[in-house]
Amino acid sequence: SRGSGCISLHTIITQWSANEQMDKIFKEVSVKKLYKDCMFLAKYFGRRQGNEKVIMAQVRQQFKANMHEVDDDKIKEQKEAAIRALHNLHLLEADRYVRDKKT
Repeated sequence: SRGSGCISLHTIITQWSANEQMDKIFKEVSVKKLYKDCMFLAKYFGRRQGNEKVIMAQVRQQFKANMHEVDDDKIKEQKEAAIRALHNLHLLEADRYVRDKKT
């Protein structure tokens, strides 16, 4: 019988497969594409909030600060952070859309 502390082989394989897929995504997504997407959203949200130049400058500064990075692990970390930020903005916008629909 399985104890509460046991991890099934299926769970390990599933997690490994998901990690492998995420690694592939992070390698395939270009920094240029992430930059363009981040700037697009910075402009979009900045216009809505009235601080477009400030948000765009923050995004630009983050990318410039890391543009000479050569360590693959650090590049992957930065890509992950950018993708998380894009995802979070998407979730916020979806939430706002749903709230607006209810009113």
